[in-house]
Amino acid sequence: MAAPAPHGGCDGYQRRLAGIGPDESPGRVRSPQRSGLVTASTGRPPDSVRLSTAGSIASGFAGQGFLVVSGALAARLLGIEDRGQLALLALFPAVLAQIGGLGLPAAATYFIARERSAAPLVARLLIAPALIQALILTVLHAAIVMVLWPGDGPALLTLPLVPALLAAQYALSIIQGQGRLRTFNIARLLPVATYAVAMAIAFALSPADLGAIIAFWVAANVAAALIGVRLALVGLGPVRELSAASVDRRQLISFGVKGFLGWASPLEAFRLDQAAVGLFLSPASLGLYVVASAWTNLPRFVAQGIGQVAYPHIASRPTPGAALGSLWRFFAVTTTACAAVVVVLELVVGSLLPLFFGSEFEDAVGIARLLLVAALFQSARRILGDGARGAGRPQLASIAEISSWIFLLPALAAASTAGGLEPVALALIGSSGLSLGVLFAMLALPDQAVESVERRVMTLLAGSLDLAWAASRFAVASGLAVAVGVVTVLVSPELDHALIAAIGVLLLVPMAQRFATRTFDIFEPLTIFTVAYGLMFVARPIAVLVTDSTALARPGGPTYLLEPGYTQMLVVALIGLVGFQAGYLCGPGRRLAASLRLPNLGWHADTAIAAALVFALAGIALFGLFVWQAGGVEVVRSLWSGRDPSQSELFRASTGYFYQGTFLLVPATLLLLATGADRKKLGPILLAACLGALVLMRAGPTGGRMLLLLLAGSLITYAYLRTGKRPGAMAVLAFLVVVFVALTFLRDARTQAVREDQGLASVFAASVTQPGDGIESFLLGADTQMADALAVAVQVVPEEQGYRYGGATMGDALTRPIPRVLWDDKPLPPREQLISSLWPTHYQLGLANPEFSVLAWFYLDLGVAGVLVGTLVMGVLFRAVFELYRRQSASAVVQALYASLVPVMVIALRDSPTDTFIRMSFVALPLLITIFLARETPRGRDSAALPGAQGARA
Repeated sequence: MAAPAPHGGCDGYQRRLAGIGPDESPGRVRSPQRSGLVTASTGRPPDSVRLSTAGSIASGFAGQGFLVVSGALAARLLGIEDRGQLALLALFPAVLAQIGGLGLPAAATYFIARERSAAPLVARLLIAPALIQALILTVLHAAIVMVLWPGDGPALLTLPLVPALLAAQYALSIIQGQGRLRTFNIARLLPVATYAVAMAIAFALSPADLGAIIAFWVAANVAAALIGVRLALVGLGPVRELSAASVDRRQLISFGVKGFLGWASPLEAFRLDQAAVGLFLSPASLGLYVVASAWTNLPRFVAQGIGQVAYPHIASRPTPGAALGSLWRFFAVTTTACAAVVVVLELVVGSLLPLFFGSEFEDAVGIARLLLVAALFQSARRILGDGARGAGRPQLASIAEISSWIFLLPALAAASTAGGLEPVALALIGSSGLSLGVLFAMLALPDQAVESVERRVMTLLAGSLDLAWAASRFAVASGLAVAVGVVTVLVSPELDHALIAAIGVLLLVPMAQRFATRTFDIFEPLTIFTVAYGLMFVARPIAVLVTDSTALARPGGPTYLLEPGYTQMLVVALIGLVGFQAGYLCGPGRRLAASLRLPNLGWHADTAIAAALVFALAGIALFGLFVWQAGGVEVVRSLWSGRDPSQSELFRASTGYFYQGTFLLVPATLLLLATGADRKKLGPILLAACLGALVLMRAGPTGGRMLLLLLAGSLITYAYLRTGKRPGAMAVLAFLVVVFVALTFLRDARTQAVREDQGLASVFAASVTQPGDGIESFLLGADTQMADALAVAVQVVPEEQGYRYGGATMGDALTRPIPRVLWDDKPLPPREQLISSLWPTHYQLGLANPEFSVLAWFYLDLGVAGVLVGTLVMGVLFRAVFELYRRQSASAVVQALYASLVPVMVIALRDSPTDTFIRMSFVALPLLITIFLARETPRGRDSAALPGAQGARA
C-alpha cells in the first residue's frame, strides 16, 4: 500500500480521521509525553487524557443509545420468541471470537503502548495467528449451526460474523495501543450505529422477519470490521528493525494467555448467564433476560470507555509505583461514575423499559434492577483488570476471574434448576462481587501477601501455551470432520449421515497422524478407544440405517422407535468423542502423569508368587460362598448347563463380592505368568495355566465374555509388551478371525435352550461356516446395541427420568460397594432403574441386559454438559495411564499392570463408571497391592528378584 500524501486530498482526510497530525509520518508516533498520555512533572493524566476519557464515556453513552434504539425496534418487530432466537444466534459467534482471540488483542495494545514504534511489527506478527484463528473458529461455528439449526437460512447468515468480529478486535487493539482514541471511539461505535440505522429504516419501511434482521446485523459488523482494519492500517508505517528484545510472537501469546481469563470474562464475553437461560429455560425467558440486560450496558460502557483510556496510559508509565497510582485514580473515577449511572437507571427503568420495549416486556423490570447491581460490580472490576494488565500483571485479572467461576458455575446450575430469572441474576451479583473483592485485595495488599497465591495459580497455567497449540491441532481435526459432514449433507441431505461421517473422520484423524509419524501403537488407549467407539457409534448406526432397523424391543415390554432419539444420540456421541479426544490429545493427561513422581518399580519374585496364590484362593473362596449361599452343587450344574433366566434371582439375592470373586483369578494368573517368564521357571507358568483353566471353566459354559476378555486381553497384551514387539497386520487379522468365531460361538451357545435344541457341535459349525450371519448378528445384535439403547435413553431423560446431578456416577460409586445384605432398602443401580422403567416386565423376567455405553450415565447426570465433562476426564486419565507406562515401559511390573488395564479400557466405554471401577478393583487393585507388598528395596535387589527389564521397550 502506498504511503499517504502528507497534506490534503483524500489521503489527508484519512490521516486526520486516523488521528495523525500533518507533520507526522505513520511510522513516527509521538512519545508518551508529547502525545499527551503522561505529564512528566506531575505524573498525572493531563487535560488531553481527561478529554479522551470524557470522549470515551460519551461514546459509551452513544453506544448505549444505539443499542436501546436497535434493541427496542428488534423487540417490537420480532416479539419475545424471535427476539430470544436472535440473541441465541448472536451469542455463539461472539463467544467464539472472544475465546478464539486467546487474549492476543489485549497483548497487542500493551506492547504497542509501551513502544509505539513497534506497532507495525506487532501488526505483522498478528497476521498468521489471526488467519488461523479465523479459519478454525469459522469451521467450529459452522458445526454449531449445522447441529443446532440444520437447514435454517437465518442461522447460516451468521457465518461471516466470527472473522468480522476477530478483525474488529485486532484493529481496535492496534488503534488503542497507539493512543489514537478519537479514531478508536469512532471505530467501536460503527457496528452498533450502522445496525441501529438499518433497524430504523426497516421499521419505517415494512415489517422485517428474523432473517432480514440477522442480515442487517451481519452486514453492520462486516462493514465496521472492514472500516476498522482500514483505519488501523492508515496509522501504520513500515516495519522498523527493532532489537530482538523488543517484542516477538511468543511474548504476545504469553501475555495474552496469562491475562486471557480476565480479558474474556464469562459474563461479558462468554455470556454464561444468557447461555444458561437459553439452554435451561425457554426462548421467552431469554427474550425477557436480554431486554433486562440491555439496561446494564450503560455502566459497562462507562467502565469500558474509561478502561480503554486507562489501559494504554498505565502501560506507558515509567515505574510500577506510578502505574499503580494511576490505576487507583482511574478506579475512583470509574466507580463513582458507574455508581451514579446505576442509581439513575434504578429510578427510571420501571417506566422507561415498558415505554421503549412494550408492555409485554414489563416482567423484565425486576430482573433489570438486579442486573444493574451486578453491572456495578463488573464495571469496578473491569477497570481494575484493565489497570492490572496495563501494569504488566495480567495474571491478577485471570486469578480474580477464576474465583468468580468457582462461585458462578454451581450457582448458575442451581439457578437454572430452580427456574425463574431472579436466581440467575442473584448468581451474577454474587460472582461479580466475589471477583471484585479478590482483585481489589490482590492489588491493595503488598506484593508479598499475594505472591504465593499468584505463583500457585500461574503454575497451573504454566502449560497454557502447549495446551493452546495442542488444542489448535485438535480443532483442525474437528474442522476436517465438520467439512466431511457438510459435504455428506450436500450429497445426502440427512443430518444423521453427516453426524456419522463426522464421528468417523474425527476418530480416524489422530490415527492417520500416528501412522504418518510412525508412532502408531495398537496397545495405546487412543487406538483402543477408536476401535471400540467406532464399532458402537459408526459401524452400528451404519448397519441400522442400511437395514432400516427402526425400533429397539425386548420380550414382554414396549417397543421404542429409534428415530425420535437417534439424531440426538449421534450428537451426544459426537460431543463425547470431542470431549475424550480433547482430554487425551491436549496435554492435561501428560502433565498429570509428569506430576506423579514414581520410583523405579519392581517386585520380589517369591513375594509376588505368594500374593498370586493368596488372590487365587480368595477368588475361589468367594465364589464358593456364592455357590453355598445359592444352593450348593446344583447351582454349579445349572451354570455349566448354560444361562437361564431363573439364574438372575440367584445373583440378585447374593452380593457381587461373592459371585465376582473369580475375577481375582485374572491378576493371579497374570502375576504367575509374569514371574515365571522373567525368572524362566516352569512352575509359576504351570500354575498360571491351571488358574486360566479355572477361568475357562467358570466363564465358558455361561458365555461370560467379560471375564474371558479380561483374562485373554491382559495375557496377550503382556506377551507383546514383554518382548517389546507389536503384532503385525497378518497377526491382527488372524487374531480378529479367531476372536470373532469364539465370541459368536459363546454368544449363540450360552443358553440352555439353544444347547438342548441345536447342540454345541452344530452351533460351533454354524459359527465357522456362516460368517455372514455372525457379522450381521454382531452389528445388529446385543454386542453393539449401545447406540440404539442410548437413542432410547435420551428420549426419556430428562423428561421422564430427571437428571441425577452426579447420582448416576459419583452417587452410584458411593452406594454400590455397600452389600445389600447390610442395607435392606439399598436403591437399585442407575442402570437397573433405567431398564426397569423402560421394560418393567422384561426386567422382572431377568431378561433385561441392554448396555447403554458410558455416555448414558454422564448424560443421566447432567445432559450433554455431563457427557462433555465425563469424557474429558476419561481422556485425561487414559492418557495419564499411557504416559506412566511409557515412562517405565521396560519394567516387568509396569508391563503387567498396564496389560491388566488394556481390556478394562474397552469395558470402560461399554459399562457405567461404577462397573468399570468394580472391574478394576478385582483386576488392577490386586496388582497394585502386590507391587506395594513385594516392592524391592535397594538391599533386596539380588538374583531372587525380578530383573524388571528386558532391554529397550517400545
